[in-house]
Amino acid sequence: MPRVMTIWLPRWPVQRRLVERREWRKRPVFVCRREARGLMMVVSWAWAEPPKRQRVMIQPGMSLAEAMGVLALAYGSQACHVSEIETDDPAADMAVLEQLSRACRRFAPVVGIENVPQMPGRRAVGSAAAAECLYLDVTNTAEFFGGEGALAHTVAWTLAARGLHARTAIADTPAAAWAAAHHTDLVAKEMLAAARKQTDAEGCGDCRPWQTLDLPPLGHMSKGHERLSPRKARSVVVPPGVQRLARGEEAVLGGLPLAGLRLEPAAIDMLREVGIDTIGGVLRLPAKSLASRFPASVSLRLAEFTGARPEPIEPPHGEQLPQATHDFELPLSLASVNEDVIGSLLEQLVGQCTAALAARGEGVVSLHVRLEPAVTATAMATAAPTVIEASVFRPSSSPRHLVDLVRLRMGRMRLPREIESIAVEVIAARPATCR
Repeated sequence: MPRVMTIWLPRWPVQRRLVERREWRKRPVFVCRREARGLMMVVSWAWAEPPKRQRVMIQPGMSLAEAMGVLALAYGSQACHVSEIETDDPAADMAVLEQLSRACRRFAPVVGIENVPQMPGRRAVGSAAAAECLYLDVTNTAEFFGGEGALAHTVAWTLAARGLHARTAIADTPAAAWAAAHHTDLVAKEMLAAARKQTDAEGCGDCRPWQTLDLPPLGHMSKGHERLSPRKARSVVVPPGVQRLARGEEAVLGGLPLAGLRLEPAAIDMLREVGIDTIGGVLRLPAKSLASRFPASVSLRLAEFTGARPEPIEPPHGEQLPQATHDFELPLSLASVNEDVIGSLLEQLVGQCTAALAARGEGVVSLHVRLEPAVTATAMATAAPTVIEASVFRPSSSPRHLVDLVRLRMGRMRLPREIESIAVEVIAARPATCR
């Protein structure tokens, strides 16, 4: 059965700027688009570190003047004076998202970016840069990382180490994973309720998952249960069986709001007029009623959600960055090989990549070195590849400089005993300048 992970990066236009300018985390940041008559419309906004936490009803599509008024009511006029206002740049948003998708290849071989039509709270139709999600095909690869729960948790916290807030979810289809990633708290709450019912039915006195609300969202408990925190769940794993979990007694996904189906506002309003406000309510409607009474997008999105209509994951169509690989005839023991030998091999592989970039006037900004562990007869268990990342502030075309950075990181990591291959992949490149 296929399994897909969705990585949701909320308010991506603002997040991208906060990573580049860390000092803006203490100020309100607005990303706006200028309309034909000069009116500034809010595309996205966030205040990462406000002086006090309270709910501010600023939605995408509001005018900047209206948003400033709402902000002043909540935090005072001084908050408006220190706000940062940036012009919307969809091309830059997409370029950095493509970089991030290449970096996520450490978790899965196939990574794609969502194709966004009209959605609630999103930008105009056809604006591919409005994407905020990545799709990863994790079918048969999650075991390399200790299971699906461990993989979803690792991805969320790996991105957090980069300064990015992400929510991750794994399900049978991209659409179901999209819905779960956008409502991780609700999904965790439903899974917690299902675990409680199962525990009460089995009479398990040692495992009380509903008493672990203050613990991290993922962690193993006795009898295979998981610790779930519905208030701060950054990652969730939906068990296989989308239709069963949306329609049946274990309705983990059925209680999610209609926005989880990626419907346009007009279709959501039509469904609410007849008393349907959850995904489970749409699933219970006959197919003929859906086709005759509601827009075609409802049936289309429902088919994608259940898997009746395939939704392939396509990698970005941008220019491919160079990569080089060396396979060993026999597994190589790192303990018995001189470090300089590995460094020389890495320098050759990195040199192949930098030469390809130098031919078009570019240098390496970020690269990955992947060490594939060997599987021996005595240890047939799968092991995750070791990925070493090296990044520089200015584009570099010097293999020795880049390899020195990689070797510094290797010295602080726990490496596999034996490896079968070494691969070098350029994740990001920019035009190199001479000085």
